[in-house]
Amino acid sequence: MLLYAVVAALLPAACGDAPPETGPGQAPPSADRAAPPVASPSQAPLWKANGARFESAPLNFRIEAPAGWAWSEDASHQVRDQNHFIARRDAKTFFRITVRDRNLFENTEKSVVNFLQGLEAAIVRSGFVVSEMHHAPRSTPAGIGYAYAYTSTRPQGSKARADGFVLAADRLYMIQYTSLDRAELAAFQRFLDSLQLLSPVR
Repeated sequence: MLLYAVVAALLPAACGDAPPETGPGQAPPSADRAAPPVASPSQAPLWKANGARFESAPLNFRIEAPAGWAWSEDASHQVRDQNHFIARRDAKTFFRITVRDRNLFENTEKSVVNFLQGLEAAIVRSGFVVSEMHHAPRSTPAGIGYAYAYTSTRPQGSKARADGFVLAADRLYMIQYTSLDRAELAAFQRFLDSLQLLSPVR
C-alpha cells in the first residue's frame, strides 16, 4: 500500500504534468477521494505559507522554496493518511512533497533499496523505461536520509530526470523534482537543505 500510494503521487511528475492547485483550507476537486478534514478554530491549520516559506505544524516540518515560487496542495492524489504539497515556479517546474506514516521504513540501505526497487517496478509497469538509478545518504537539518535519482523514458522516446530525497522521522517525508533538463537542480538541493523538523525526533 505504501508503494502504490508513493508511485501514484510521483508518476505525474515523471511525465512533467502539472497537478491541480488548491490553497490552504480548500478541498480538492474530486468526488471519489475523501477531502482532508477542515481544522476547527481551535486546531492549527494543516499548512501555511509566508511567501516561499512553508510550514505544517500537524506534519512537523518546515521548508523554503526558491523566491517567487508558490505553494499549493496537490489535489490529484488525496489519500487518507497522506498529504501532498507542491512548490511551483510554473506549470512545468515544481518540487513535490509527500508526507505519510513511515510504517516500516527506516533510514537504512535495505529500506531505500527496497523502496527504489519497488518504485522502478511500478514505473516500468506504467510503460516507462527506468535507467541510471542510484542513491546515496544525504544530510539535511531534519536528519540523514537518502537522495536518489533516475531517468525515465516514455515509449515514444522522450526522457525526464527525477531527483529525490526520502527521510524517515516521525513520518516519512518524500521530496522529488522531475524535469527534462535539471535546470533547477541547484535550487532543489537548497530546497532540501532548508528542510527542518519543528520538533526533533530522537
